[in-house]
Order: sequence, then C-alpha cells, then structure tokens
Amino acid sequence: MSLTKLVRIRSSDRKVLAFLGPVFALVTASNVVTISFAKALYLAHNDSEALPWMFISAAVFTMILSIGYVALAGKADAGRRLRSMLALASVSFVGLGALSRSDPAQYSLLIFAWSTGIGQLVMIQSWSWSANCVPTRQARRLFPMFSALATAGATGGGLLTKALIEDVGLVGLLFIAVVLLLGAMIVVHWTPGWDQDEQTPASEPEEQASPLKRIPVAIAALRSTPLLARIAMLVFLVQAASVILDYQFSAAIQSHFDQKSDEMAGFIGIYYAVSNTVTFLMAFMATGKLSRVLGIGLSSASAAIVLAIGGAVSMALGFFGAGSVFWSIAATSFSERIVGFAVAKQAMQAAVMPVDKRLAESARFLIDGVVSRVGVVVVSVIFLLLGSAIADYTVLSPVLLVVAILAVLVGMRLAPAYEHALLEALRDKKLKLSTELPDWARSEASNIVSSGLRSRDSQEVERGLLIAKEMKIPLGKDDARRLLEQAPAEIVVTTLEVMHEQEMLPDPVSIRALLNPERSVDVICAMLRVLPQTASDHAIDVEGLVDHASDAVSSYAINWLRSSQVNTRGRERLGKRVNALTDGSGDTAPSTRQMAEYMDNDLLDEGQDTPEADHELSARYVHLVDRIPSLVRSDDEQMRRLALDMLVDLSLPEHVSMLFDALEDPRARAIAMIALARMPEETVLQRIYAGLMSDEDQDTNDKVRLVLIAERVGGAAAANLVEGQMEVENIAVRDQAVKSIWRMSGSDNDISPDQAVVTSLVQNEVERLVNYAVLDGALSTRKGDRQALLAAEVRLLRARAEKRLFRLLGLVYPREPIERAWVHYRNPDRRIRSNAIELLDTTVDDPELRVVVSYAESTGYQSGRSQTTGAGLMAIPAFTRAMSMMADTSEDGGPIDALLHQTDPWLRELHAYALKADRAEENSEGGPMASSHDDVMEKLFLLRGVELFNQVPADQLLPLAELAARGSYQPGTVIFNADDPGDQLYVVVSGEVIIERDGQTVATLGRGQAFGEMAILDDAPRSATVRVEELTECLLVSHDDFGELLDIAPGLARGVMRVLTMRLRNTLERLNS
Repeated sequence: MSLTKLVRIRSSDRKVLAFLGPVFALVTASNVVTISFAKALYLAHNDSEALPWMFISAAVFTMILSIGYVALAGKADAGRRLRSMLALASVSFVGLGALSRSDPAQYSLLIFAWSTGIGQLVMIQSWSWSANCVPTRQARRLFPMFSALATAGATGGGLLTKALIEDVGLVGLLFIAVVLLLGAMIVVHWTPGWDQDEQTPASEPEEQASPLKRIPVAIAALRSTPLLARIAMLVFLVQAASVILDYQFSAAIQSHFDQKSDEMAGFIGIYYAVSNTVTFLMAFMATGKLSRVLGIGLSSASAAIVLAIGGAVSMALGFFGAGSVFWSIAATSFSERIVGFAVAKQAMQAAVMPVDKRLAESARFLIDGVVSRVGVVVVSVIFLLLGSAIADYTVLSPVLLVVAILAVLVGMRLAPAYEHALLEALRDKKLKLSTELPDWARSEASNIVSSGLRSRDSQEVERGLLIAKEMKIPLGKDDARRLLEQAPAEIVVTTLEVMHEQEMLPDPVSIRALLNPERSVDVICAMLRVLPQTASDHAIDVEGLVDHASDAVSSYAINWLRSSQVNTRGRERLGKRVNALTDGSGDTAPSTRQMAEYMDNDLLDEGQDTPEADHELSARYVHLVDRIPSLVRSDDEQMRRLALDMLVDLSLPEHVSMLFDALEDPRARAIAMIALARMPEETVLQRIYAGLMSDEDQDTNDKVRLVLIAERVGGAAAANLVEGQMEVENIAVRDQAVKSIWRMSGSDNDISPDQAVVTSLVQNEVERLVNYAVLDGALSTRKGDRQALLAAEVRLLRARAEKRLFRLLGLVYPREPIERAWVHYRNPDRRIRSNAIELLDTTVDDPELRVVVSYAESTGYQSGRSQTTGAGLMAIPAFTRAMSMMADTSEDGGPIDALLHQTDPWLRELHAYALKADRAEENSEGGPMASSHDDVMEKLFLLRGVELFNQVPADQLLPLAELAARGSYQPGTVIFNADDPGDQLYVVVSGEVIIERDGQTVATLGRGQAFGEMAILDDAPRSATVRVEELTECLLVSHDDFGELLDIAPGLARGVMRVLTMRLRNTLERLNS
C-alpha cells in the first residue's frame, strides 16, 4: 500500500474516521508518555542488577492481565469495556503519581509493571472497539488509517515527553497521560451507537475457548506443523536476544545519563517518537522490497540479523575500549525495533498463511502469549542468577551475538518448512494463493519455484511446477529449456502444460527436439497439443510423424496438419458424413465402407474451384473424424484426449447424439460430458430436455448426469431447464438440480431464479424436514437391523434436505451469512450454534421464509447425533399435521406409513419392505423372499450395512442392488487366493467365511460383512485368501458397477476414504506390533 492510497478515503468514511481516529492517537500518545515515565523512574532508582525484575514483572503481569481481560470480555459491550478501561487507567495513574512522590524506589517496580500491562490492554481494547464500530468492508479500508494515526500518536507522545519533561517533571508526565486518556474517553462517549457488538458474534460463529483450554490445541498445532514449530523457536530466540539487548540498553541509559530521571525520560520519549515514525515510513516504502530480497526465512529473522550485527559491533567496540558503546547499543535497539515491526512481524504473518486457519490461530495465541513471555522470563532469571557478574553490560555482547546467530539459523530453516506448507495448501485447495499472499510473498514462492526446477530430485521439480501452475508464476526460459531437454518424460509433459497455460512456447530448437520420432509417445503428443497451427515452420517436422508407429502420434499429427480451422462448408460436409456413417446410435454402420469412399470424393473433390472449397481436409483427416466415436471409447488416454480436442474444435451438432450414447460407457463418460458442454447449446439442451421429460423409466444416474451437463452448458436457457428439476420427486435429481442452480447463480449474475418459486420450494423442504424429524424420533424406538437402517436412511434424507434448504436460501439472500449459518447451526457448542441461528435470524427477513429460523431453532446436537425439540417445531404448521397423524395409532404401523407417504414414496417403500421382512423372519426364521422386488430390497439393505456404502442414500444405491449378483459356495470352497486378480466386492448374505494370510486366519466374517473391497478401489491383486467355512451365500458387486455409483454419490467417496483410513491404521498397528 502506498501513502497516496492511505490518505485517499471515501466521503462515507470521514465521519467514522473523525470519531474513531482521535482515540488511537490519544491512546498511543498516552502509552508512550507513561512508558517513558515508568522506565525512567525505575532506571533512576534501581541499579543494573535489578533490571531483570523489570522484564519479569512486565511479562508476568501483562500475561495475568490479559487472561483476566479475556475472561471478563463477554460481560459488557466493547464501548463500555473501553470506557471502563480508560477510567481505570486514568484513576490508577493518579494513584501511581502519588506513590512515586512518596517512595519512588519502593514502588518503581509496581509502577512499571502496571503501566506496561494496562497500557497494552487499553491499546488492544481500542482496536477491539473499533472493529465493532464499523462493518468488515469499511474496516479493511480504515484500519490502515487507524494504524497511521496510532503511529502519529506515538510520535506525538514521544515529542510531548521531550518537550514538557523539564517543565512538569517526571511525575507530571503521568498527569499528561491522564489528560490524554480522559480526552479519549470523551470521544468514545460521544461516538454514535455503532459499537453494538451483540450482533457481531452472529457474523463470526467461531469457537472462543478459554485461554487455558486453547493451550493444548496450540501445542498440538506446533507438534503437527513443522512451520509453526520453527516460527515458535524463532520467536523464542529473537525474544531472548531482544531481552539481552534491552538489558544492555537500559543499563547504558542509566550509565550515560547518570540515573537522572528527567533526562532519561526525555531521551526515551525521543527514542519512541523517532523509531515509530521511521517504522511507519519503512513499512509503507521498503518492507516489500526488503522481503523480496531476503526471502521468507531471513525476512522473519531480520530483527535477529540486526541484533547479530549490533552485538558484533558492540563487542568489537568494547574489546578495543572505544567510548561509543552506548550509541552502538542505542542504534542497535533503534534498528531492531524498526526492522522487527516493519519487516519481521509482517513476514511471520505471511509465513503462516498456507497453514490451516484454525491451527494458525491457536499457534499465534501460544507463540505471542506464552512462548515470547517465556523467552523474557528465562533470560531474566538467568540475569538474576548471574548478578554482579554482568554489572558491565558490555560483557553480554558476545552472548547477544550467539543467540542472534542461532535465531538467524532457525530463520534460514524456515524457508523449507514454508515451502512444504505451501505445497500442502495447494494440494488440499485450502488457500487461494493468487489472491491471499502479498506480492513479496509471491516473490518468495517464485524463488521456491526456481530452486525446485533446478533440483536434481524429480519430486522437487514436480513441486516447483505445481506451485508455478497454481500461482501462475512464469517459468524462466532457461529453466524451461533445461527441463524440456533433460528431464524425464512425465516432467517434460507437465512443463509443456504449464507453459501452455502461461501462453509460453518452447523455442524452435526445443520444438524440433520434442517432435523427434524417437521421443516418447506422451512427449510428442503433448507437444502437438500445445503447438499452434500458425507454427508453419514445423509442418515438415509434423509431417514426419504421420506414419509413426504409434496410432496416437500419427492421429495427433494428422489432426494438426490441417492448415486452418475447418470452415463453414467443411463443417457442413463433415456433419453430413457423420449422419451417413452412423446407424442412428452414433456408431459406424457395418456396411458403409463404400459410402465412406464415395463421401471422401464428395468432400475432397466437389467444388474444388469454388471459394468455399475445403482444400485443408485431407483424406486422412476425414477418416480421423470418422474414428471419433471409437476414439472416445479408446483405452488409450492420449486417444481420448485427441477425441475431445477434435470434438471441441469441430463442434458438430451431428456428434451430439453419439456423445449422449457415450455417457453409457464408463471409459467415454468423462470425455462425453466435457465435450457436450462445448457443443452447440440449442442441440444439447434439446436432448437434455427430452431425456429429463421422458416418461420412460430412465436410470437416476443418467438424469443426474443430464442436469450436470446442463449446468456446464450454462446460460439462461440451461438454468431454466435445471430449475424445472428442483421440484421433481426423484431425490437424487432434485439434489443435483438445487446444487447446480446454486452454483450457476453464483458464477453468473444474470441467472436469478424466480423468488416466488424458491419460496415455495423452501416451504416444501421445511415440511419434509419436519416430517423427517418426527419419523426419526418414532423409528428410534424400533428394534431390529432393518429398522435401524431405515432410521439411518431418514437421517441421511434429512441431511440432504437441509443442504437443499440452505442452498435455496442462498439463491435469495447473500451467500456468506447463509453458508456460515449452515455450517455452524448444528454445532455441539451451544454458543456457536446460538450465534449461527442469530445470523440466520438477522439475514432471513421474508415472513414467508421465517419458518426456516423456527426449524433451525428446533435442532440440537447431543451424543454425536442431531436432536429435534418440539418447542421450536410448534411454530411450524407441518409439525401439527405430522403429530396428528402419529396420534392415530394402529397395530400395523399405519400412522408411520401415512407420514412416510406424505414425506417420500420411496421411504414408504423401504418401510413396507422392512416390516414385511421382519415379520417373515419372525414367522419362518428367514427363508427366500417372495418376489424379485423383495430380493432387490433385501440386497439393498445388505449393501447399506456395509461400511463402504452406509453413507450412500438408498435411492442412489438401488441400481447397484439391482445389478448385484448372488453366489452360493459350499464349505471348504476357496472364493479367491492371495495374489489372484480381482474386480468384485463380496457381501456375506448367509454363512461364514474366513480370511487367511500366509496360512494364518486373520478374520472371520458373517452376514452383512464385506470382503474384497480393495479390488474395486484399485487394480492390485488380492491381498489374502478367502475360504468358505460353511454353506455361504454372497452378493457380488463388480468394479464397473461400483464406478457408475462413484460418479454421482458423494457419500460413497466418503466411505472409500473411511475404508482406506481404516486399512492404513490397521497396517500401521501391525507394523508397530
């Protein structure tokens, strides 16, 4: 930020600045005056051996006051707290003045400790009060100005001390400080009623644990995050070195001014005035440049560098007996204060940006509140033990030098830890690095990229390329050329992709080398993908690849060699050819080879003398277009990518039918969905509309994919189509439609659903949620596995409905408060939950939508499960209707069935089957189900009991249950051996199997338990042998069917993560044992 930007404020900010700005100036001026008084008083009445007590008392007393302040912070609003703090400080300073007159030597330590602690708390409360007075966006504009005014106040306080010390004396400084504080208190009193912080907690529903409870969390954060641990060590060492210097500086002031309090106070005042001014100017003018030069590590340790240099100079001057040691120490202290605040502090704040915010916040509390104070106390205790041995303060210069050098070494080790945290943030997508990091920190990331790309370790090179890609850091030409010439094939491919995104092209020599037929297939194909068709100088190189042994290379070369984009006439003819070469299903008809030859002549020869002729379309290219349907389904990833490039390039409406058919093929599905989103909008949306409106019993997964494609097409027409699916009965389609329209409206301001429609949908969702809540309570008393699974399904449906509900609200109201309320309104912490509901209450102002607040108030959280209280639901008419249904008791569960019918026909079907199956087991002890429908339902319940599937809604799991086969095995049968290939998951329906590894039985599994799940997660061989212990029946789920479900069921992905985590934990336990 520049000074011109700092002073440029909006007219709406002037009133706020006029009231709040003087408070910062007055409070900081008072703080400098009181510190000058207290320090001068202590130095004048105590010898150097007592200096450690000054540091210890200030550190410990400030810590005690801070903890007490945090404990009492919630007892009053911010304005009242600040006024009370100002009044307390004013009254106490008057009392301290009296004490200093009566016996300054006896009370000097108490006066220094109190003045330091209360001054810091007043400053903290001033910032807290201002944060409650202005909205967040305005605060971002004004806080730099407040900081500038605070610096100006500190400068004014120092100059005031120097100017008035001879006239009012040392004690008179306290009364000047009181006048300044009273002025601040008057301004706060007359400030308009902005500080209404009873609403601020709702905007930040974050957990505010007590200080003592936060310490274990912070320690865990330091232990788990190397970057935070090194920052803590750096802070400790820098603080220790700073205390050593402060001891030297205080002792030097005593000696230089012969313990004359007035002169010392004047000097200290000037010291603070000049250092604050220089710090302010340096922060705006030179911080970024210094940080770019030093890097993140040395920038964070910049104060330690100054201390090391100062220690070395003071040691040299002391060794040679020079008389200017005082000014050397004073200059070191002055420089350390400036660099510490202007460079080191900002560098450390930037260094923790890649770290998870919750971890960083806890760690800051520990580092700033405990580690730094411990550093002060430890060094001060050592000084006390040394006693008169350090009466000559110059003997501490070597110690200062050593401690400062240690701090610098820790700072140098900060860069690798910062790089590691940066990579973790990139992988987890937790950080928007391009917008959150300051320019100089981006420069540090650029240095990381450069060093990574020059490494001989391929992993380091990949890390460098990853950061360059995510942060859009340009690759150096020399680095790029070296990688393209020397790196392994996979790194060359990544380098080309990064260069392409950055609109960089390799030099001609590198291009020719990469197009060498001897290079790997992946490298050649990557080069052809990024080589612009305007690079005509390389046409000969590409022509040499047309007959390459690799079909992928040859195809890419043929595609590239068309001299330009296919023109209108060429596209029309290719479209006719696509129609002629298909039999209506998108596949080439088996009897069309003669037609293809005729079409070649028609396309290539007809109209050669007309302006619209398509000379660029060679026979090879035309046949390559013919092959697109097979390329889309190819097992070769390179061929599938080529098919996508050609589809997007041509955008032929005639390909749309083929792409919709390709959605049925797992290999082609991803390519087809991407390509359809880039095909002619009208043609694609017509097919989507037809598919969604079809009366045929279309697969749920197919409909979900159609909604996803409409979302990717985008635009108002697609949005209207998606909106129509927000009211359908199919829950999975309804989920996806709401999610899609929520995302579309967030990325396109022109998409805004009709508010009346959204209001109606919200009311419908609330009614569903009320019914789910009543059902959850009723089913929780039922016994049996099926009833438990049915209750779990109700809770899953409830969670999905709540997600839809809040996303619908996000279509009407600002997203940020709605999302915050959504995340936190079920939090187990009562305060956080209360804040979230308050935020929802202040946001949702439409009377027709207030029913959402009533529902949210009825929810709770206990013993790891959401609860609902009738008191909150009484305000919702749907609750009364639901309870009246439940009151109509009957022996066969009719009321629940009626309520299920009101909620969801699918849930009613599950309930009916569960009752039927339970009764069948009671009457006949199991036995086969009476119909194929019952068989599917039984398989569905079995699959839901498997860990892998227990978070997948039953309606999404149903297709898998329909496809799951049954297998029967005799005792002693080996279902599969270790190291056998496998592509099926097994679920035990009845009987028992044993799992063997190396001849040892490691597990015995029965009904409802699964085995072989790793085979559908990867292609690795079986890890164990499975043998049948007794007559056993199993369900078999294939790898391909599982992949179908994984595409559209987020709950399945969570199940996969749980299984993998459990497997990893078991492996680690075995290794440890």
